[in-house]
Amino acid sequence: MSIAPVDPPAPTNLVDSSDPANPNDPPAPANPPAPADLADPADPIDPLAPPDTAGRPALRVRVHPYADLARFFPGQGRVRQIEAAPGATVGDLLDAHGLDQTQRLTLGVNGQLASRATRLRNGDTLEVLAPMAGGSR
Repeated sequence: MSIAPVDPPAPTNLVDSSDPANPNDPPAPANPPAPADLADPADPIDPLAPPDTAGRPALRVRVHPYADLARFFPGQGRVRQIEAAPGATVGDLLDAHGLDQTQRLTLGVNGQLASRATRLRNGDTLEVLAPMAGGSR
């Protein structure tokens, strides 16, 4: 037994979207912003960072390594701009830069104490400090 295809009924009450006077269309912006116009030039982190291999935007964070820890992060200056995969944790970023779990570190994200399990968000500031020893006798 074979089934013959049935054509769907013709739609009714449709408005021609190619009609420039279509009242159902929202007004087009006079000058739509280009993607580069959406980035804030005062902020060195580009919210429109290139996508990762799955098409998600790359995660960009500021890393402020203290003292000798600066050697683990590329760049110059006190604060470095680092990219990571979306969904990355502090531990993922540290591992990727040679600071594995055997390193004793004090960590902060956006001024709050953090751990290696803390999930990073685009624009976060990660502070990485080595614990200090010493004091008065």
